Order: sequence, then structure tokens, then C-alpha cells
Amino acid sequence: EIGTGGAPHTVEVTGEAGTRRYTTRWLVDAAGRSDLIARLLGLRVREETHRIGSVWGRFESVTDFDDLGPEAWRARVRHSTRFLSTVHFFYPGYWIWFIPLHDGVTSVGVTGPTGWDERRLRTPEGFREFLESHAAVAHLLRFAKALDIGSYAQIAYSTKRFFSPDRWGLTGEAASAADPLYSPGTDFIAHENDFLTELIRRDFAGESAVEIADRCELYDGFMKFRQEATLSLYRNLYETFGSYELGRLKWDFDIACYYNLWVSPYMRDEHLDPRWLRRQLRMAPHILRAL
Repeated sequence: EIGTGGAPHTVEVTGEAGTRRYTTRWLVDAAGRSDLIARLLGLRVREETHRIGSVWGRFESVTDFDDLGPEAWRARVRHSTRFLSTVHFFYPGYWIWFIPLHDGVTSVGVTGPTGWDERRLRTPEGFREFLESHAAVAHLLRFAKALDIGSYAQIAYSTKRFFSPDRWGLTGEAASAADPLYSPGTDFIAHENDFLTELIRRDFAGESAVEIADRCELYDGFMKFRQEATLSLYRNLYETFGSYELGRLKWDFDIACYYNLWVSPYMRDEHLDPRWLRRQLRMAPHILRAL
């Protein structure tokens, strides 16, 4: 039961121990794509342009990147390792990732436009067959053992609202998603958790309902701006994959935008300053047009 006007929320949780009901002043949905609040309140917004899906799995005994290639190529890494990095292979219209996890396990996945032979690709046999149709990827997996498989038919979506003066909020994929390339979801979680913590802290410190509502609107407006700006990086991007020249230019542009527009203000806690947020929202139409 979602309260209104700041009324308490009643939450019913069913598990092995039975069903329990809790009354809470703030309700935060961090349940990912389960969409608990979004489904209840009809908040989900479908992404019509960036139609991207993904299939992934975990593998043991993936070949060590640092054992590959000539000495001159290996020496370029200097004080780090390739194996402990997130490694991307780009092909026209899609990309394949290798991400080290723990205890010798590596995440391997592919992301690209919906409309492939997805039913086949989402099977262990079909996924392995697809990966091994790429020479470099097949070489890395030649001794690997597959542990499991997962998939999303459509990755990107948005929400009509991130935070409400009625004392509820969404964080992470309970709110929105864009694309795994660049891992923007971690930035969203960082901002949303900061915003939710600040709202709850101020509410319990006795800040007025009017002040909480005003801050909610600022935070909500900024996250909607962030979501649209992030999606603008990815829409029509996949058509450029496979071109080193275009990829290099886009990478430099995206990294410059990321550190100048988002990282620097966050590291200085400017995202919690209402004056900075209002300036950002005034600039939002211009930034979106430039992106």
C-alpha cells in the first residue's frame, strides 16, 4: 500500500517464514527489474529507439589475456594486467565483453540490437556457438567451461518518476536502465542513493513537507535529465561499431562529456546543492541538443 501526502506505507513481505507486514515512513525500491513500485504505480516508460538486448554467461578457465601476443604488445600494459581489465571486442552492430569476477570465473557476454535469432542465442549451445564464431573469442574460450547463462530481451527503459514527496523512491534498475557499455548504471545508483539518503535524513531532521517536496522535484528532474542524456549517447551508436575511426572519435567525445559533465560535479558533492541542480536543469535543453 503506497501512502499519499506523506502517509506511512504498508509493505507485505512473503518468504519461507510466512507473511509479515511492515509500516514504514519511507519506501525505497532497490529490487532491480522486479519493478515493485514501478509496476504498482504504472511508472515504466518504454524505450522506443534504443532496442538493445544482451546474453551473458560465466566461464571457468578462460585463457589469460596476458599470455597472448608478442612481447611488445604485452609490454604496453606496463603496471597493470589485461586479464584484470574489462575487455571489449567490437564488431559491426554489437560487442562482446570479458569481465573477470572471482576465483577464476570470467563473465562473457554479447550486447547488440534485438532481432537476432534470440531463442537460439539464449541457449547454452547457441550462445557458445555464437561466441566461437569469432576467432579471438574462440581462442580465449578454447579451454573454458560454461557455468550458466542469462539474458535480457530489451535493456533500456525509463521511469515517469524517480522520487516522490509521498516518501517513496527508486534506485538502480528499479528506476531505469540504458546500456551496459560504459556501465552507467553504477553512476545512477550513486546519485540515486545520495539523493534518497539526503531526502530521508532531512525528513527525519524535521525539514518541512514543502522543503522536502521542492528537493524531491529537483532530484527527480535531474535524474530524468541524466537518463535522457545517457540514452542520447547510445541511440544509433551501435551502427558505428566496427569502424576504428568512428569508434575512436566517439570514445574521446564520450569520455570528455562523462568527466566534465558528471564525474567532476559528483566528486565535489555539487549534485546535492539545489543551486547547482537548478543551473543544470536550466542548461539541460542545450546540453541534450549538443549531445
